Amino acid sequence: RTKPTNLSKIITAAMTEQSGADFTITNGGGIRASLKAGPVTIGDVVNVLPFTNIVTVVEATGADVYAALEHGYRMLPETNGGFAQTDLSVVYNRFAEPGKRIIRVLLNGKPIDRNKTYRVATNDFLAAGGDGYTMFGRILTEGDLLSDVLIAFLSSH
Repeated sequence: RTKPTNLSKIITAAMTEQSGADFTITNGGGIRASLKAGPVTIGDVVNVLPFTNIVTVVEATGADVYAALEHGYRMLPETNGGFAQTDLSVVYNRFAEPGKRIIRVLLNGKPIDRNKTYRVATNDFLAAGGDGYTMFGRILTEGDLLSDVLIAFLSSH
């Protein structure tokens, strides 16, 4: 809820891969536990992702992405369920004034274009404006339960 984690990186990679989106932005508050090394059970995944969130793809411009990340990082260093977990590379200054924290956002090593429209995987809660994420555009697709997506990803990797 204050920084990216190894598990959040796996979850966002699973969401991006399954949905065919360009990348993922989701909320840290939806990730409720960690995973221990070793075999992972369905019960473990349900403990990590206890909500019935559906992987949802929305439209967002690069400017919207910056706005979403600024929103997600606004409360640092305090914990925040709305903290943005993403598979983008984000360079930020947590000590800067809220709204001016995001320095650079990279997709596959290249800066995102603020004028380009992207396909962003998220969950149905954020797509509907949950946690204050009102900057996302229209919903393009709704897919599977996030917990099912993570199970499939872990099974295939």
